Amino acid sequence: MMNYLSTLILLLYSSILSAQISGRVWQDANALNKAKGTERPVSSVEVKAYGTNGRLIAQTTTGGDGTYQLVVPPHQPVRLEFGNLEKGWQPVANTPLVRFATTPAEVNLVVQHPANQLGANPRLVQTVYVNGDYGDAGADSLTAVVITAASGDPSTLKRIATPRQVGSLWGLAYDRTSQRLYAAALAKRHAGFGPLGSGGIYRLSPDDGTVLPFINLDALGFATAPATLKRDLGSTITSVSHDSLMFSLVGKCSLGGLDVTDDGQMLFVMNLYDRALYALRLPADGTLPQSPDVKKFTLPLTAGQSGDARPFAVKIYNDQVYVGVVEDASHSKRVADLRAVVYRFDPNANTPAFTEVFSTALNYPRGTLDYGVSGWQPWTDDYRQARVSSAPDWLIHPQPILADIEFDTDGSMILGLMDRLGHQAGDGQLFRPNSSMPLMPYRGLSGGDILRVAFRNGRYDLERNGGVGDQQSAGRNNRQGPTGGEFYHDDQFQADGIVWHQETATGGLALLPEQGQLVVAAREPVPGQYVTGGFRWFANQTGSFVRGQAVFPGGERAGYFWKTNNVGDVEVIAETPPLTLGNRVWNDRNANGQQDADEPGLPAIQVTLYRAGKLAGQTQTDQEGYYAFDNQSATGGIQPLTDYEIRVPLQQTVHSGLSLPAPDRRKAVATSQADQIDNDAILADQTALIRFTTPPGGGSMPGLDIGLQCGSCAPASQTAEPERLTLTPNPAGVQTAVRYRGYQQTGALTLTVFDLQGKPLMTTAGNLTDHQYTQTLNLTRLTSGHYVVTVREGDQITTVRFVKH
Repeated sequence: MMNYLSTLILLLYSSILSAQISGRVWQDANALNKAKGTERPVSSVEVKAYGTNGRLIAQTTTGGDGTYQLVVPPHQPVRLEFGNLEKGWQPVANTPLVRFATTPAEVNLVVQHPANQLGANPRLVQTVYVNGDYGDAGADSLTAVVITAASGDPSTLKRIATPRQVGSLWGLAYDRTSQRLYAAALAKRHAGFGPLGSGGIYRLSPDDGTVLPFINLDALGFATAPATLKRDLGSTITSVSHDSLMFSLVGKCSLGGLDVTDDGQMLFVMNLYDRALYALRLPADGTLPQSPDVKKFTLPLTAGQSGDARPFAVKIYNDQVYVGVVEDASHSKRVADLRAVVYRFDPNANTPAFTEVFSTALNYPRGTLDYGVSGWQPWTDDYRQARVSSAPDWLIHPQPILADIEFDTDGSMILGLMDRLGHQAGDGQLFRPNSSMPLMPYRGLSGGDILRVAFRNGRYDLERNGGVGDQQSAGRNNRQGPTGGEFYHDDQFQADGIVWHQETATGGLALLPEQGQLVVAAREPVPGQYVTGGFRWFANQTGSFVRGQAVFPGGERAGYFWKTNNVGDVEVIAETPPLTLGNRVWNDRNANGQQDADEPGLPAIQVTLYRAGKLAGQTQTDQEGYYAFDNQSATGGIQPLTDYEIRVPLQQTVHSGLSLPAPDRRKAVATSQADQIDNDAILADQTALIRFTTPPGGGSMPGLDIGLQCGSCAPASQTAEPERLTLTPNPAGVQTAVRYRGYQQTGALTLTVFDLQGKPLMTTAGNLTDHQYTQTLNLTRLTSGHYVVTVREGDQITTVRFVKH
């Protein structure tokens, strides 16, 4: 008896386990919804199952591998709701957050971040530094801003701005919606400002090279440098200069980091002179901002007695502004007092405030720049402290500036540290060793760094000995990073079999999510090519060097900087992310305005898209009631920040007696995905109508749902029985054999061929014989394209799509 009970319990337990709903949630870098084995799993996603009565019957969260399991009674229809995604992440078009299934079932979710979608041919832009005050025509032959393919193809490299047009720049920000590039001035010794001076921001067109002097903060009443600032610059690109006052002002005046919001409406820039963050409203008509369009935010600068807090980096991520600050130890002169701090700032909050999200000491071991100089040093305004005792005509004194911040697809933060000395020094320029000696030529050498900070369980953790999160690089134990190793370990310059400099980064960063790569601004980025600057690509999984590209010729070319910071910020020029919108038309049997677990989708419903009163697209729902519009199916693509209408005529070809339940009959929705399961339509001229405005920045709008009641509506065909309706076209595409397995043994049916706009093209009547029906369709009169075959058997409708070649 006991054995019988044990067996019975085991069978019942096995039955329960077999009645699972399981699946996986992962990130899709390119929105192709194809698991290639390299996508990152998404943990902590809530998965809830609701029964036919709308009550929650099971819930869980995804594990570290992105998988989940729900135990639900067998043959139970459920509505699945996915929630608790990190801000900015969205479902790809054909895997919405609300799904319908009957146990057992596998339901996966694929998510994307619009900012990670760069398009087919992303490009990179970079600032380049040129000597002098640009008073001669020689400056027109050199480059201040370059653009190249993100693949590193050198044949695509071209200039888009000259030094005389823009002067010395650092911050770059690209607005994908307007296709405008913004660039901000930088205070750099031996390099002049552009026409707008120390507070200048320029607007560039990456494609045609148009340069517009956009805004001057000083002219609007916001000082960016001392009013009495005087420069001692040479007038030509080959001139030597002293420019002594600028040595102490580097990192303390002009502008720093720059970024633009996803909707292209706000530009944020760091003013290094008053150490405040500025927000500039960008008028939609492209006109220049005025003083009322500028807002100032004061940072919490708390370096204590050891020195001053020096802000620089600006990064916008998930609608939050992140700023990078270093505590410079300029008073204490103790390396242990050097720190890097990252603050987060919500510009849309009722009371905006800066919150510290990460900080770290900067006294970790680093690689050798040259002449035995390695680790970070406190800031100094005395160039005599930068002289190398063993090589007195060289200035090497690495001082940290947190210049750039990037976020990887797993939420990790990447910090670009710039060497301040790289902008305090030049090559062959002049300095005075002491007050009693004449001016003498000197050379400078700089080296920045790259740090990776993992994001786990809501907190940031700095890399340790070449490892970060669950990733480990070959930089372990190389004595060039926190706790003895560094993650991005291939950042040295090597030529002729010798590693000349173990640190070469100049501060700028850019992320290529689809390639899994980080692009770093670096001097001498290509092994074996001396005295140049450009891009250096790293693999984000291993921290290894991938390739390098120089943006100007090597060999101490006249006018360019050589061993100091010769290139600046890096920015990706990407296409506007595509936008997909739509979701589901369903049979709202109880008229409560909710997509209940047992309410099916309506297939073959004609859905139209309108923009400014004109037809912009047509489609029809699939066999589960889903529909979508994207850049391919909508005339002119789906445009951001634009008003559209979804229209579903209540007079349909396949279904009859359609009506839209009155709003007062709809029940209030109380789940976490309320907007994803409700009825969004109103009634207008016998049409179910949804009015909406598309968001900025691309992505998906998966919550445009319409619930209809039917006089004679057929449920969707069961996707678990794909063999019910099959088509076998002949090689010439002229005829196709249709085979249908009926629900009943005998009975009448109707077969119809539709185009994707729901227009019937041919109809034939037939009868079942022993559950079977076959028919040969002549497709001669159909043009090449996509079509839908629908078989209606009593209350059942089965559909399948096909392509005529």
